[in-house]
Amino acid sequence: MDEKAFWARVKKGKDCWQWLGKPNAAGYGRVFIAGRLEYAHRYTYFTLVGDIALGERLYNTCENRLCVNPEHWSTDKSIHITESIIKRKK
Repeated sequence: MDEKAFWARVKKGKDCWQWLGKPNAAGYGRVFIAGRLEYAHRYTYFTLVGDIALGERLYNTCENRLCVNPEHWSTDKSIHITESIIKRKK
């Protein structure tokens, strides 16, 4: 899939950017990019934010597995935990 086709499968909302492609069994968007199967959120993070170290995880702060907005993903686990606690208390 090329970049134009990728972005055609993203619906940018006011907050989340929803992946419109088929999710995997765990609920995350997956896409073939340059012959490799990648998570859609990792692709947008890499494309718009920068490199992700080998083996480094991204943590979702909005708890929407189909969200590909790089502002809702962090390499810092403490941000994920803090954001999750705040949202649950609301």
